Amino acid sequence: FAVLGMTRLHSISYMVDDIPAESQIKKDLKFFETNFSGVMPLEITVDIKTKRRRPLLDVANIRAIDYFESSLDSIPVTSRPVSIVSFIKAAKQAFYNNNPARYDLPTRQESAFILRYMKGQSDNSGLFRSFVDSSFNKMRISMQMADIGSTRMDSLVNNVIQPKADTLVAELRRNLKSEKDSVSVVVTGSTKLFIKGNKFLINNLTESLILAFVLITLSMAFLFANAGMIIISLIPNLIALMITAGLMGYLDIPLKASTALIFSITFGISLDNSIRFLAKYRQELLSKSFFVPVAVSESIMETGKSITYTSVALFAGFIIFAFSDFGGTIALGILTSTT
Repeated sequence: FAVLGMTRLHSISYMVDDIPAESQIKKDLKFFETNFSGVMPLEITVDIKTKRRRPLLDVANIRAIDYFESSLDSIPVTSRPVSIVSFIKAAKQAFYNNNPARYDLPTRQESAFILRYMKGQSDNSGLFRSFVDSSFNKMRISMQMADIGSTRMDSLVNNVIQPKADTLVAELRRNLKSEKDSVSVVVTGSTKLFIKGNKFLINNLTESLILAFVLITLSMAFLFANAGMIIISLIPNLIALMITAGLMGYLDIPLKASTALIFSITFGISLDNSIRFLAKYRQELLSKSFFVPVAVSESIMETGKSITYTSVALFAGFIIFAFSDFGGTIALGILTSTT
C-alpha cells in the first residue's frame, strides 16, 4: 500500500502555495495573473562585446531582438516583454505625432533621424538607463510570469525560452560578422532563482535524509556491534516513513521544502525509541543469562510505558500545527503526527 502511494509522489512548489486560498495576497496574485500574466519577474540580458559602437542600435540587431521578443510574447503565461526595443518603437510613434499605427521599428531611412534620440537620451527618472548601458552594448528584457509551479516553470525556462535565446545568439553573431566579437543571452530574474532554489532545497533535504540514515546506522553499529540488530531496528522505522510518503502520494501532497523536512525529523524521533528499547534489551539480555522471552518482557515493561508517553506527547505537540492557516505548518503537523 505504501509503495504504491510512493509511486504517486511528486515534487512541485509554488511561490505562495502555503498561503491560505482566502487570503488577500492570494486573491491579489490571482488578479494579476488573470489580467497581467503574473508578477514573478523574468529577466533576460543581452550582452554584445564588439569594437563597433552602439551595436544595440544597429537596425539588424534591433530586428533580431524584436523577433525574439515577439516569440516570447506568444507564451500565454508571460507578459509582454519590455526593453529598449519598446523605447525605439515609442520614439517612432512620438515622431509621427503619437500615431498608434506608427508603433513599430524604424526603417533604415527612418533610423538615421529616430535612433539619434536614443543616443542622446537623458532620462532623469533613470528608467531608460535601467534597460540599457551607456555604451549600448548590454541591454535588459523585462517580463513577468504567472505562478505556474516549479515543474512547469523549469520546463518553460529551459525547454522553451532558453532555446529561443540560443537562436537569438546565433542571429546576432551572424550580424556582427567577426570572430573576435561575442554575444551572450542569459535568462535570469527571481523566477530563475526560485526554480534553482527549489531544486537546491529538495536535493539538499534528500541528501540530509540519506546522511541522517547513514549516521544513525553507524551509531547503531557502534552501540550494538551486530548487523542483524541494526536491520531489525531500522526496518520498522523505515516502514513508518514509507507509510507517510505513501499517504502524501494518495492525498496529493507534493514533496517540497516544507514537506521534505518531515522525514529527517520523524526518522530521528522514531529511532530514538528504537535505541532506547534495544539498549534496555541488551542490558536485560545480559542480566537474564540470554533468555530472550524474559529479556523482551522486561524491556517492554521498563521502556514501553515511557516510549508510549513520549510518543503520545509528541503526537499531541505536532498535531497542534494542523490547526494553522499556513500550508507548510499544516503539512508538518499532520504528516509528523502520522509518522
